[in-house]
Amino acid sequence: RRVWRFARFLFLTAQTFVNDLKTGVCPGEDVVCLVVDEAHKATSNHSYVQAARLLGRRSAGFRVLALSATPGSNAERMQEVVSNLRISRIEARDEQSVDVVGCLKSRQMDKVVVQPTAEYLAGRAAALEAYRALLRKLRESGVGVGDDPAKVRRYSLLAKQKELAAAPPAGMEQHHVYRAQAHLTVAMMVAQGVELASSHGCSSAIAHFRRDMEEWRLLREGGGRRKMGLQLREELYQSEVYHEMLSKLAEGEAAGSHPKLSATAALLSHHFGAHPAGSRVMVFTSLRDSVVELTAHLAKVEGVRAFRFVGQASAKGSDETRKGLSQAQQREVVRSFRQGNYNVLVATSIGEEGLDIGEVDLIICYDVSSSAIRQTQRFGRTGRRNAGRVVMLVTRGVEEEVYERSLANASIMKRALAQAAAVQLVQTRPLLPPGLPTR
Repeated sequence: RRVWRFARFLFLTAQTFVNDLKTGVCPGEDVVCLVVDEAHKATSNHSYVQAARLLGRRSAGFRVLALSATPGSNAERMQEVVSNLRISRIEARDEQSVDVVGCLKSRQMDKVVVQPTAEYLAGRAAALEAYRALLRKLRESGVGVGDDPAKVRRYSLLAKQKELAAAPPAGMEQHHVYRAQAHLTVAMMVAQGVELASSHGCSSAIAHFRRDMEEWRLLREGGGRRKMGLQLREELYQSEVYHEMLSKLAEGEAAGSHPKLSATAALLSHHFGAHPAGSRVMVFTSLRDSVVELTAHLAKVEGVRAFRFVGQASAKGSDETRKGLSQAQQREVVRSFRQGNYNVLVATSIGEEGLDIGEVDLIICYDVSSSAIRQTQRFGRTGRRNAGRVVMLVTRGVEEEVYERSLANASIMKRALAQAAAVQLVQTRPLLPPGLPTR
């Protein structure tokens, strides 16, 4: 209460602000300006949305300044943010804006197409076959989601699982519904392994399947043998197609796991050979297994001092290499990176936004994200004080379609921003000192 009584400017998380408003610690009637960073998060019941709603009930009048590099992938998403934060005016800028262009350094964008090895392709093909077998079982059980394992994504399986729970097909008995849902859960596990093998490497896929088998073993020993999901997993683990998949993935791992590993090492070796000792690089990948594999591989590259940079969450049973980093540990990693103790951060999405990491000369996107928002956040880590470079690693014949989709999504987001006039703004009364006319 003392801080709220005497401070004029407060920097705090949205959740803290919401809690202080709810408990009355914050005198909401005295707040005249709310500045929101990363405003694109103001959807659904996010704490940003709660803050604006609660403050609107307590304040006679306040201004919102909302900032975002990625306001939304379409006009509908932008409208949600605008409505939730009570936005009455939009100012949009990009790299070509006249009042911005002189403040930015150049940013070189490169796509590096990686040629897959025979061992990698064989491992991925075996994973696809294991997934195909599960899709076939789903179709036989009356729950078809598609037959092509290269096209049926995890989110499709999850959507079908929710659909089954909400409105099962007419005439399907309840125990068949439960079995179909259990089949979908197992299929999602294998689908994740396929994604890992495709974009991150055979080693990451093997680690994923081994963890799942260990979890199954512990649950079975705990007396969960009768659970349908465990039974279906046991059937999978004993199947010939599953053993063939593990064998081929192991061969792929022995041959280098994924060709992008050596491509990343070569890019870093060339970069540090051509740049001053103080140069910094970030390698982005969406999965923690991939972070572990990359960090271990890059430790062998001369001149590279790499460290993992991940979020706080830790999965049950995680070893030291996969454990999350606390906020204090994250700050220490960033400090060491800025000081040059590390010159490469291998990061998940935690490194994309919200942290002052400092100047980065090279960004390597190890996996291709179709999200325009995620791409923009990754790219924005370079080209600030000095000229920067972004490299997208794309596996030939595997990720090229996703890469093209990512470009299309980026164009859609830019068009949505250009069409901001179509967004319905919130009408608010001007904030003026008492006694002044409003016109």
